Amino acid sequence: YSFCTLLGKKNKMPPAVFLNVAEKPSVAKEIAKTLGGNGSVSRPGMSQYNQVYEFRMNVQRHEVRMVVTSVTGHLMGVDFPPETKDWRSYVTDKLFDCPVRKTVADDKKRVEDNLRREARQATHLVCWLDCDREGENISFEVIQVCKAANPNLEVLRAKFSSLTARDLNRAVQTLGVPDEKSSLAVDARQEIDLRIGAVFTRFQTLLLRERFSQMPRVISYGPCQFPTLGFVVSRYWEREGFSPEKFWSIKLTHTQPATNTTVNFKWSRDRLFDHPTAMILYEQCVENPTVTVVKVLRKPKSKWRPVPLATVELQKLASRHLRFSSEKTMKLAEELYQETLLSYPRTETDRFNITDEELMTLVKVHEGDGILGGYARSLVQNDGYCRPRVGRNDDQAHPPIHPTKGGGHLSGDKRALYELVARHFLACVSKDATADEVIVTATCGGETFTTQGQTVTARNYLDVYIYERWHDSTIPNYQEGDSFTPTRLVLDESQTTPPQLLTETDLIATMDRFGIGTDATIAQHIKTIKDREYVTVEGMVFTPTKLGLALVQAYDEMGFASLALPRMRAAMEADLVCIVRGTATKQQVIDKHVAEYRQIYRQAILKTGLLLSAVGRWYAPNQSTGRTINESFSTCGRCRRPMKLLETADDSRTVFCQTCTLSLPMPKGTLTPNPHICPLCQFQVLNVTGASSKVHHICPYCYSNPPKTIGDVEATLSVMRCFQCSHAACPLATARTQVWKCPNPGCGEPMEVIKKRDGNGFFIGCRGYKNQCPHSVMLPSNIELSVSNEGCPVHPGAKKVTMQFKHGIHPAEWMMYCDSHFMLTTCVWCENRLDQGISVKGLTTGRQGQQHFSQRGHVALGGGGGGGPGAGGGGKGSVLTFFGSQRQQNTAAPPPSMTNTQQPGNAGQGPTCQCNEVCTVKTSRSEQNPGRDFYSCSKCRYFKWCDEYVAPDAAAAGKKCNCSLQCDIRISQSENNKGRKYYKCPKRQGACDYFEWVDGPATWRPQQQQQQQPPQGSSGFVRASDMQ
Repeated sequence: YSFCTLLGKKNKMPPAVFLNVAEKPSVAKEIAKTLGGNGSVSRPGMSQYNQVYEFRMNVQRHEVRMVVTSVTGHLMGVDFPPETKDWRSYVTDKLFDCPVRKTVADDKKRVEDNLRREARQATHLVCWLDCDREGENISFEVIQVCKAANPNLEVLRAKFSSLTARDLNRAVQTLGVPDEKSSLAVDARQEIDLRIGAVFTRFQTLLLRERFSQMPRVISYGPCQFPTLGFVVSRYWEREGFSPEKFWSIKLTHTQPATNTTVNFKWSRDRLFDHPTAMILYEQCVENPTVTVVKVLRKPKSKWRPVPLATVELQKLASRHLRFSSEKTMKLAEELYQETLLSYPRTETDRFNITDEELMTLVKVHEGDGILGGYARSLVQNDGYCRPRVGRNDDQAHPPIHPTKGGGHLSGDKRALYELVARHFLACVSKDATADEVIVTATCGGETFTTQGQTVTARNYLDVYIYERWHDSTIPNYQEGDSFTPTRLVLDESQTTPPQLLTETDLIATMDRFGIGTDATIAQHIKTIKDREYVTVEGMVFTPTKLGLALVQAYDEMGFASLALPRMRAAMEADLVCIVRGTATKQQVIDKHVAEYRQIYRQAILKTGLLLSAVGRWYAPNQSTGRTINESFSTCGRCRRPMKLLETADDSRTVFCQTCTLSLPMPKGTLTPNPHICPLCQFQVLNVTGASSKVHHICPYCYSNPPKTIGDVEATLSVMRCFQCSHAACPLATARTQVWKCPNPGCGEPMEVIKKRDGNGFFIGCRGYKNQCPHSVMLPSNIELSVSNEGCPVHPGAKKVTMQFKHGIHPAEWMMYCDSHFMLTTCVWCENRLDQGISVKGLTTGRQGQQHFSQRGHVALGGGGGGGPGAGGGGKGSVLTFFGSQRQQNTAAPPPSMTNTQQPGNAGQGPTCQCNEVCTVKTSRSEQNPGRDFYSCSKCRYFKWCDEYVAPDAAAAGKKCNCSLQCDIRISQSENNKGRKYYKCPKRQGACDYFEWVDGPATWRPQQQQQQQPPQGSSGFVRASDMQ
């Protein structure tokens, strides 16, 4: 990377300030110590764990002021928005699509502040994060924080493999740029794991904890941890389902009297599972017992030294020889790396790309070691060095794991792991062990037998690599043609043995072979299945718990064995590599794998009975013990079957569903069923009569599981009664959802959503009505209404409401302000687009009222005190109306969203509505269609865009639909026939199915007819979806 343009010409500008950010405080300290030497000065950072170091140095012949600090791993986390936190009220399926946020964690805020402060004074940002995918991702988290504080920062990347002076100096002089594609691959993995893990964890936990006893608090699922569990369960099932099978083999032994050496010959057939056949062959040998040597082969043999050490192999060796878990191994290796004793411990590379001289330098660091020093000196002095073998993998980021400094001062587990790495490295640069091997082939009764012996001629690497054995095995000096009588000749009976349960070494190797996890994450996945109580570990052997067995068996019986198999995760890991290579985008990979798991989840919802049945073989259902008061007391909202009313020994009561194994606690008081069904959870409501004979209502489920997303009140309750619920559609829910505080002077009471007495809609009323406050907002009828968490920027403290209209009932022009589901989120005190839809009553004039509504257009303000356009008398009866019945009294400016205009030059050119009148032309001022003209009739609710209207021609004048009405000419918006004109019934409601292309049937494509014909009952308001 060239700094000519970044640093400027020499002596022309002050020294650049490089903000260097490491992944851990210990790494930052070592970088400052190595690069700054005695000139490095430290000072406290804004985070007590992340100090700041300063020094000056030359970078590419330019003087630079270096500022070194650190983070502590990932700075940010990926999570869902707060409204998704309630597992019961939030629809689980929506987690596949809802937005995710990547934000700085609360416990990292001080680290963020530290970075921002230092970034403001810097000219360049140098990322010294670990050189792997996770490190690249953390780099971009640091970049995001620092760039927010100083957008002019130049961003650079340091690539290093160890904390030696040689590596660090080379890294600072060869700075590059961060790898965004590797970071995006991590972002994709994090989002996929979050979505899939959250959905299936909630699904399992909510379904199983309510129905079975002794379940853990959270029954988690992860797309990596579950295949890892699957390997353990699969081996367990193999062992449990194993059936031993007998086999027979011929054992031939010869003892030479002169040397008293006993040799065991191996039968060439090894073993037979058919006893009669084995008996016939054995009898042939017994009848002809002379053994004749037919071949003696002597040849040199080599035992290869190991390839250089990668992360997965380190974990396997530490598990096998040191009895360390993979988690412990990586923790110790990370500590040794931070102490500059080892190279970076997370690498897939098993080949050295450095020179022999550099390798010999690494050998010499062990010459002073009390245990390894003698062997290291022999390699240097006795020509024992040999270039290491070349492995198959090279991640182009880090070399194999090797010592960088002597570790003679270490002790305990650190010394054990360091010595394992050091012995492996020294073995890599040694020569292979050699031996002379003899293979003897002999026959007896027509059957062939072999034996072999060897004499080790040079141990070489075996002298230091104590983890492998290779010994002499002496046999007599047989010659071709020699004959002898066997000392022992028997037909041995044995049986097959079951496979052993997986050890941690076996599990690591299996995960690596099938691509589950990476060298950096395998240890974490193994730790997760142990922490989640899916497996137990005794003596490094993994045994699945009954929870692990139950889950894997349940998904297998549901037809989703793939969840516990490695194929899906391995495919995802391969797609992440495609992101790094640039052959796939982050969103493509996310969409592909989320869609795959979404399909499985939706099928699983339909098969919950199989899941419950399978888990029920391992766990007992929740038992609500006690006296049964009523066998059929109320109706369960899940299975629609009767629930029992039970009384326990402590006089508390529960309602219990035998089918769902669901038990719900009840309050004190006399309980009687109410015919009303809760609209939230479909459970039958109960009446509760207290000691004072007052009656209130509860939903059995909502009582102990209050919904958190209806209103402000429910979110704070531990138990909820119906009078505390603000659900708008329930007549028993008398709590109100607050929208704003009343703006009338001297009032300030809450404005709440209230259901109309006739049940046909809602209005917003002031709780101050008892004090004669007349303020209310009338809303359209026949709508669904909910209060949004979004606030109004014009009226501080006011919340917007979401209204869902019904197509065909409400005016068509209202629909153009809605989304595709006919939903409009707006502030009712700002909204001025709904003709005759919203009216604000009882808003008294005065300084406060004028202040709040000065930005609202064309309104009629009635009431005392104030003058101006539209002002009238009568404080209590004052009305602020939108385009309503008082339009003739409204002298304010016309609405900004629609403006009435004159008819076009020829009135006959406009369309005729259902009232047989020529339509009025209006102009849209909406955000979606600003300035677009449309035809509209407020009586029959006719609507059509002007640019979509085609005036009837002479040919069309005679076109009649099946209703004997003159046809409309419409323009297709479909992809296949965009811009093509067709005849259609002019009715907006109850239209007939008449359809014909204007350009004639010759161009009609029959195979597309069903798609091209607009749906029955379509209106003049044409959307693209009408022509699909």
